[in-house]
Amino acid sequence: MESRWLTDHFSIHAMMDLSDGLGTDLPRLARASKVEFKVDTTKLPLTRGANINDAVSEGEDYELMFAISPRDRLRLQQSWRKKFPNLPLTRIGSLNGKLKIENRKLPGGYVHFQQSG
Repeated sequence: MESRWLTDHFSIHAMMDLSDGLGTDLPRLARASKVEFKVDTTKLPLTRGANINDAVSEGEDYELMFAISPRDRLRLQQSWRKKFPNLPLTRIGSLNGKLKIENRKLPGGYVHFQQSG
């Protein structure tokens, strides 16, 4: 529902769910989009008892990660609060096509079809 609303009302540059964890999915999105990313780990939403490493590496939360133009940010925040008053929207960082931001090493999330051992 939220993803359809977003695409109907905003120009979304990239979007995916975080079912494999931010540490796996954000680098995938950045590589596919040929951009660099910067994450403010102090902004990551944490469930009770979780730490930053948990927030980056765990998946299956069905969170939605997406990118919009910075000029649409304020309008998105205001519209989101009206449409989804009980669902938080959190800006955790930025993408940059200038390739001057270093991609931080994030602890990985789940990687499918990886042989262990």
